[in-house]
Amino acid sequence: MYKIEIINCQRILKERFGRPIVYLDHWALNDLSLNAGYKKRFVNVMNEQGGTLRLSSCNIEELINQGDTRQIDAIFEMIESIDCGFIDINFKEVIERENYLIKNPSVIENPSINLGLIHDYLMSKNWPLEWRLVDMISTVVKETSIQKQRTRGSAFADKMNWLIDFARNNHDCLKKVSKRVHQTKSEGQRYSAATRELVLMMYDLIIKNKKMKMPDTEWIDLFHLIVPVAYCDIVLIDKRWKTFVAQTGLKYPQIAKVFDCKSIDNFFNELDGDYDKNSIE
Repeated sequence: MYKIEIINCQRILKERFGRPIVYLDHWALNDLSLNAGYKKRFVNVMNEQGGTLRLSSCNIEELINQGDTRQIDAIFEMIESIDCGFIDINFKEVIERENYLIKNPSVIENPSINLGLIHDYLMSKNWPLEWRLVDMISTVVKETSIQKQRTRGSAFADKMNWLIDFARNNHDCLKKVSKRVHQTKSEGQRYSAATRELVLMMYDLIIKNKKMKMPDTEWIDLFHLIVPVAYCDIVLIDKRWKTFVAQTGLKYPQIAKVFDCKSIDNFFNELDGDYDKNSIE
């Protein structure tokens, strides 16, 4: 839930979200919104529990590339029915904010909050008294170039594949990776969120498994994975990455409870779990 505060004659946008905090990979956002039974159950449980669905720029980018307006409308209808907010899935930027908080422990802030897009939208509308998150998302989807989104994703994948190939063919890198895998698992989570550990383990997994292919879509999945798993209560992701999370040795409440398409029933059962119901910033 968002609120606007006036501090020193300036409008300050703040977010509070209830529990459980849920994140859906884009396939899950489609599955839950297009299946009438799933949608009704999800909306009812989230509203009864006072939970928050966190959306990301990846969700928006995939909506831009999603041509079926019926599907898009179904997603909009579902997210309008529950409390929603945005999560910053750029794990590099989130870790930078975490580092700042480590050096400045008196500052209370959630490093995963992403207010920039919403702030810009509200400012462009001259700070309306009433507004809907779905209207902002719809505006972005309609006005953004599909080709631009595809180019950006491909550029990131090309860069990462080059780095992975370099590491796989460098003896010193492989030796360092093997040592780091055991060290990271044995030390576990070092700070308030497991973002760093998930990033390191993810890269090390890909480097060590030389036969593991990483097309553009797989790299996008990592944005659906790292920060949501570090900062949410429940996450729906692809089976491959659910298996990866299980291999890290990290468990709830260090990280989110993670489910895939074959464990939807377990996902719904977890929505009724015992979470701290107090809203947090």
